[in-house]
Amino acid sequence: MMIARWVRFQVISTERRDWRHGYDTASRYRDREGHLDVPYEHVEGAYPLGR
Repeated sequence: MMIARWVRFQVISTERRDWRHGYDTASRYRDREGHLDVPYEHVEGAYPLGR
């Protein structure tokens, strides 16, 4: 049971935060540029959005 809690807290929570950060960054880019055709090397703030 302790291992399952640790995995849920450490892995799943981190993945959700990372996914949400990427989604929010992509949304701001789309709102500003009008598309999501992001160049591979593009970095939005400190987030590597093009990758």
